[in-house]
Amino acid sequence: MRLSNFNKYCAIFTVLFLVGCDKIQNDKQCYEEILAWEEWLERGMSQAVAGDGPYYVPADTVLFQSDIETNPSYGIISCFVISDSVLIISDNNLGELHAFTLDGELLWTSGQPGEGPGCLTYMGGIDAYCNVIAVCNMSLNRVDLFNMDDGSYAKSLSIQWPFDVSVAEDSTVVAVSITEEYLITMFDLQGNVLASFGNWEPPSSDGMPYSPSAGNINLKCDILGDLLVVSSVYNNCYQVYDLENRSLVSSFSREPALPLERSTSTRFILQINDCVFNNDGNIVALLCPARCHWLDGRYSDLALEDITYKGLDIFLTTGEYLGGFALQTTWDSFTVQFIENDVYVSNLEMLVKYCRVNLDE
Repeated sequence: MRLSNFNKYCAIFTVLFLVGCDKIQNDKQCYEEILAWEEWLERGMSQAVAGDGPYYVPADTVLFQSDIETNPSYGIISCFVISDSVLIISDNNLGELHAFTLDGELLWTSGQPGEGPGCLTYMGGIDAYCNVIAVCNMSLNRVDLFNMDDGSYAKSLSIQWPFDVSVAEDSTVVAVSITEEYLITMFDLQGNVLASFGNWEPPSSDGMPYSPSAGNINLKCDILGDLLVVSSVYNNCYQVYDLENRSLVSSFSREPALPLERSTSTRFILQINDCVFNNDGNIVALLCPARCHWLDGRYSDLALEDITYKGLDIFLTTGEYLGGFALQTTWDSFTVQFIENDVYVSNLEMLVKYCRVNLDE
């Protein structure tokens, strides 16, 4: 039986009304989630709210990829490291490494997609020191070494699914993985294993033990002297190790804890996009709101661009919380590094330098 025109209009109106209600509900839910994140961030970062600093302002856009089709220098910034005034970025779109000056001038490009020597298939963390670039070639189960002066391939170190890597002052390469028997593996530049130690036992809510190769970098690490900090991206956990003694120094979590559920179907999970040492020898974690239901929905439609700043926590190596500060940015941030008094932060398209300012002057 055919519908009359009136009935057709009623049916169309009903569908549009239901779609509109669903959109309103989704927008309200997203807004509540943003409020939950901002309130939690402000509650935990008393220095940023109380006006005690520190304060950082954007000083320079080092790299900006406005259109990857017309600017072929790189596809995306998956991760970056700065060493001896040379900026190296990993590019998972092109399967390449790119080196730039801090003025954004391209120095060299190295690597290509594939599985052979010098090929880069799916990169995790990278680090560089003393002319050595170490790259986590996660899906190929190795850490690849390159020369910083020209990007030439040097050596591969065998390790199952390395999430992140750091290069010590003596050129020891330290990689972290949860698919190996021990959390930490130390190599010399010839590929010999110097030591393996440490354990990672996150709560069951952290999906790393069950899906370590799901495509995300689930652990971050950084070295300062003989200390190594390891953090869980999805579970707000930190461990500090003494590399000389191969011993655990401290293990801690952030307080206040994760924000409570604000809507009927979602809950924020803190994501630590990066965790590094600053110039004072303290641990700094770059915080971002995680996509909701990262284990199930993995990437839901959370309007991150509506959040106007990202927070950074500061801890002593013993785990004592010192406070935090915020960087004003409307884009998601993945990697952070401190160079003297400046902070460099990147996302997939751009890398920005922030300078510290003294408001009393």
